[in-house]
Amino acid sequence: MVHLTCFVLLPRALAWPDGTAMTVLGASEIEVPPFALRTDSPMIGPPDRWWVQIIFHQRAVAARRDDEAFDLVHAVMHERTGAATAARPPGATLFSPDEHRETVVELTMPLPHDDEQHLEVALARGLDALRDADRATIIASDAAQTPVAPGDVWPIVPCVRRDAVTGQTLGLPQIIVLENNQLRDRPVPDELDEEAIAGVETALGAMQARHPFMRWMEWLLAAEEARITTHPEDAILRLSIAVEVMLDAVFALSLWERGDGASDAAPALRLDLAARIKRHFSALLGGSWDRTRPPVGPWSNDLAYLRGRVVHRGHRPSSAEVAAAFSAADVLHRYIVDRVIARRSRIPKTALLLVGPKQLKQRGAWDGAVRRLGEDGGLANDDWLLSYDRWRGEVDAIVS
Repeated sequence: MVHLTCFVLLPRALAWPDGTAMTVLGASEIEVPPFALRTDSPMIGPPDRWWVQIIFHQRAVAARRDDEAFDLVHAVMHERTGAATAARPPGATLFSPDEHRETVVELTMPLPHDDEQHLEVALARGLDALRDADRATIIASDAAQTPVAPGDVWPIVPCVRRDAVTGQTLGLPQIIVLENNQLRDRPVPDELDEEAIAGVETALGAMQARHPFMRWMEWLLAAEEARITTHPEDAILRLSIAVEVMLDAVFALSLWERGDGASDAAPALRLDLAARIKRHFSALLGGSWDRTRPPVGPWSNDLAYLRGRVVHRGHRPSSAEVAAAFSAADVLHRYIVDRVIARRSRIPKTALLLVGPKQLKQRGAWDGAVRRLGEDGGLANDDWLLSYDRWRGEVDAIVS
């Protein structure tokens, strides 16, 4: 057995004394408490469950990490406004070089398999344990602070492998680069060309016209942001909202487009999402909508059920659970797109709104009613959105 030890620089100093050790033991949900914290220094966890050993190192330093960020903002302000700036001698730092404290955390975890994928999985588990330990510290001290999020740690993480018995280092140190919001050297995007700018204008117009699928995209982007910054609860809640918004829009648009009046559609739209899927989706879109089997089953198990655990039980999703939830949402979205394309002759407006002309052409589905409507104005014709929006308002008034 091999252990992995990583060294993480935190975004702020913690209150733990230098050299303090803690081991976080994993436990199944039926056990209480869900995490057992031990302050025996140091302690290696038992082989029958996962564990993370945390050791806090406090170091006094003089340099500030973000001087250059302020200098950049300061220079832009001077360029744009001409505001006078105080002269500083070459090499002078903007902030006082007074000594302050930084916290580096040593994380040690078991490494069942020695490959790149398991290195990242092990580090993710260590960062989750660190987050939970900091949460517990804040709760115990009744402090008004935000816990250290894995997405806020310094992204350059040196790691070493150690023999589980002797503790000796195996091989050379390795660097793991985290894809989080602290990466300073981000790639510079290409400038928008005319076609891309036109796409931005279309998207803005669709947002202002309350395009039924724009909110799905906005919530999906918000979920991706929470995943990147490693706020797992927020990521799951936002992703769940995104998927439910998409499902609701597909369902309501299909009813509207086939000509259901507001009073006819209200009973179906009054049902909760699970009942709608069970009773109506197969008739509207065809295909299999069994929530116990793929392609709908993973969404039900890995996202919908997980969302309930987060909301009702305060569950803390692991990195693996978040990844599974996003995968399930992607599978469900692809399946819905496939079903809408298959029914495009019956619901061409829904197909144009959900899939869009570009993807319809790529999928060989730019034909029949879809093509006639698309070439006659397509998404630029706000009457579609206005008509649907008024119809949905009438339905909502009945349902409420």
